[in-house]
Amino acid sequence: MIIVIISSRSDGFVLVAVIWVLAALGLVVSFLGVQLEQMQNQSIAMESRRIEAFDRLSVESIVLYLASTRTASYRGLHTDTYTAPSPKSTAFQLSDGSIQRGDEIELDGSQYKVRGGLLLSVQDAGSLISLRADQPDRLQKLLQAYGLSSSDIQRLQATLADYIDRDDSESLNGAERRDYERLSLVPPTNRFLVSPGQVRNILEWSRLIDEMPGFFEEVTIYVADQENYNTMTRKALEIFYFQDSDVDRVLNYRMGTAFTQLSEVLEVTGALFDRDSLAVTFFPSQYMILKIEDPDGIVGERIGVTLTPNSNLAPWQVDYRVAINSLEHEHDSTASVEPKTPPTTLIR
Repeated sequence: MIIVIISSRSDGFVLVAVIWVLAALGLVVSFLGVQLEQMQNQSIAMESRRIEAFDRLSVESIVLYLASTRTASYRGLHTDTYTAPSPKSTAFQLSDGSIQRGDEIELDGSQYKVRGGLLLSVQDAGSLISLRADQPDRLQKLLQAYGLSSSDIQRLQATLADYIDRDDSESLNGAERRDYERLSLVPPTNRFLVSPGQVRNILEWSRLIDEMPGFFEEVTIYVADQENYNTMTRKALEIFYFQDSDVDRVLNYRMGTAFTQLSEVLEVTGALFDRDSLAVTFFPSQYMILKIEDPDGIVGERIGVTLTPNSNLAPWQVDYRVAINSLEHEHDSTASVEPKTPPTTLIR
């Protein structure tokens, strides 16, 4: 009788032990399953980022290759190779490649949906507003368009001029080395800006820049301020030249063709004004700004490029790369516009 009791208790203990072991194994398996799933998700995310990085590099490289090996037209950058006309052809051909063939990547910031779902836009920087303070009136009008007070505008322009000039003499409303050192800030470089985002290092600009949405889409570090009605931004057209309805006419016209002379601009808009022919151009400059963003508009990069002949090192020279922050995405003027299909399969 005693043996039976001991045996029952022993069997019960073994049963309980087995149950606990199975439960522990279940927990271990469950834990390992969760860990494996996390590792798998991380691997998939890493692979996705790797593919996106390759897509970004591919799109950037192809656009730069096209920019350095193809001609441009009034409408933008040709993507097809140039075919010389037949010697027997009587058709007039422009030797500079300015004929519009319909294969152009437009240089007005138009957004294209390219490989990997990335969003690409290319902006002719020559038609933007220069931050070199060569034409302060244009920068002043841009700042006025943001509703800044006259005192703030004077302060911004003065501190910018002092930041990039070659001396250490403080101008009226400006700031020089001692003003920065007093605030434990990095002093002025006394050189032209290396990227537009550098204005955040300038006194007063760091305080007011976030009150100017879309500012970096309108400005450039290059020699610019050209009146190119084919590549100017909507905001520039509104500030300097036309009413809203006239701006819409200009943008609609640019969707199918390009302006080649001032009389066409006047005819499309019905505007009447005189312009110095030396200040007006319809051909792209040698400065470009590439903007490549992910499909969700969370990650983006702005790339400043100088093309031959100004580039002394190669067919092109990348001058700067800056990340596009979330504030810029919130106020992106192209956010509500459906991206276009690229005119070449090379970047699709």
